[in-house]
Amino acid sequence: MTLRCTSRSCSSHSGGSASSAPTWSASSGSDEVTLADLADETVLHELDAIALDRVLAGAVLLVPMSIARGASRRDLTYRPVTDAEPSPIALAWRVDDENPLLDEFVGVVRGRTAQSSRTQSERAKSGNKPTPAKPHGRQPLQRTPRSKRGR
Repeated sequence: MTLRCTSRSCSSHSGGSASSAPTWSASSGSDEVTLADLADETVLHELDAIALDRVLAGAVLLVPMSIARGASRRDLTYRPVTDAEPSPIALAWRVDDENPLLDEFVGVVRGRTAQSSRTQSERAKSGNKPTPAKPHGRQPLQRTPRSKRGR
């Protein structure tokens, strides 16, 4: 039997852990918690379909900080767990995906910037130049002088 690898991956970095708890719980009053603070709690380690319901019923969810931020809700609060093991963060993608935007994204995750030599040479081959970033938010209103306003 031959195994075929269908994805690639790279380790990005390690992230801190966080505990998610209901806003009414005792642990939601502090800025950060320790594993000892959670010793008497029902601690869940996996975000699944019923985990948030169990957290609202009084359990605590211990997950990587990026997951806690993504699963944030008004009725939950998350706090960094200062003495928890760091969580490895990784990126995975399909081997057969030849999308140049994917290559660019993977390059950024690995630490390259839009100005890196590899990216510039690829752009030079294709004749594409980087597009300038668009301004964020609304543009300021242009005022019309009173003398030019219609009456």
